[in-house]
Amino acid sequence: GGGGGGGGGGGVLTTIELVRRLPVQRERIAGVVIAIGVNDTQRARQPAARHEVWRKDYRTLLTLVREKFGSNIVLCTIFPVEPGKPLGDNYFDPAAIAEFNKDIRKFARDEKVGIADVEREFRSRQVPAGGYTTDGVHLTPAGYELWSKAIADAAAASRGSRSLL
Repeated sequence: GGGGGGGGGGGVLTTIELVRRLPVQRERIAGVVIAIGVNDTQRARQPAARHEVWRKDYRTLLTLVREKFGSNIVLCTIFPVEPGKPLGDNYFDPAAIAEFNKDIRKFARDEKVGIADVEREFRSRQVPAGGYTTDGVHLTPAGYELWSKAIADAAAASRGSRSLL
């Protein structure tokens, strides 16, 4: 459920500010995974116009990451929050997550970067007893295993396709 750059509670704007402070590292970074967005779907943050702003901010982040770290980028969709848990569907808006994920998939296609579609990965699995999260959004070890495997597979596929270009 992480926030900007591995911190908790951050969103796209927090991550933009973090990336702006980092030095250019084009030669030293093998690739970048952008796995953010769930914090921006908090019901308390969801005025109707927010989605348009989020879309613009996410594109700004993607451009900034490309400029600083190169083009080996993998975008990660937002995994579905678990219903009925304290930080689940009452705290985060599943409809907003679905809309943001459509945008993330479109950005990946438009920008020709990799995609780790963890939302589809989580939805394609039978939920284990106790779920994939401790509270609706923070992953259990089983949740992290599925999440990290989806990202690692997408990163490997992304590197493979680039080597053919």
